[in-house]
Order: sequence, then C-alpha cells, then structure tokens
Amino acid sequence: MTDATHASPGPWPWAPSKRAQQQYEELANHPVAPVPQDEVDAMIRRITTDPYGAGSTRAEHGPEWDRVAAFGSTVIPYQIHDPAQNPQARQRFVIILRIVWAD
Repeated sequence: MTDATHASPGPWPWAPSKRAQQQYEELANHPVAPVPQDEVDAMIRRITTDPYGAGSTRAEHGPEWDRVAAFGSTVIPYQIHDPAQNPQARQRFVIILRIVWAD
C-alpha cells in the first residue's frame, strides 16, 4: 500500500530513456520475445500506478527516488520525479531507465 506522504491521484505519466525505448521496441518486434510484452506492460502499469510501492530503492541506503521493480525474470530500474518530495522536480513523472530480462 502507498505511504500517505507519497499518495497522489491517478497514474503517473512516464517516459522511457532512449535505451529503455529501444529495449521496449526490441521486445515488441521480437518474433520469440524472451519476455511477453504484456508482462512488461503490466510492470510499467504497476510502476506508474504506485511508483513508491512497486519497487524498492536500488541501493540499501539509496535515495527514495532511485528505484527498481522486479517480477519473474524482468527487472525495470526507474526514477521518480516528484515535486512533493523534491523541490528540484518540475513535474510529476516516472522515467523508465532500462528493461532487463534474463534469458
């Protein structure tokens, strides 16, 4: 469940990094994709619905905004831009950094 200090209405907008966009397109266009496209889409939906609850920080004592989500053989590192938590963030959104899968 989302912590009350991180609660916000509706799904978060998201943007992929250039690398994540290439990996997403590679999965979509792969005749025998190592990870089903709907599994990746479901993970992205979980991240954008609750970015603080969908994953954990990437380092044990890392910043709250630098996170990673994992499900099955898929791992998605992401960053949260949240003006409510970081005054340097200009707008509320999530950046998907990469889409990593194990063959």
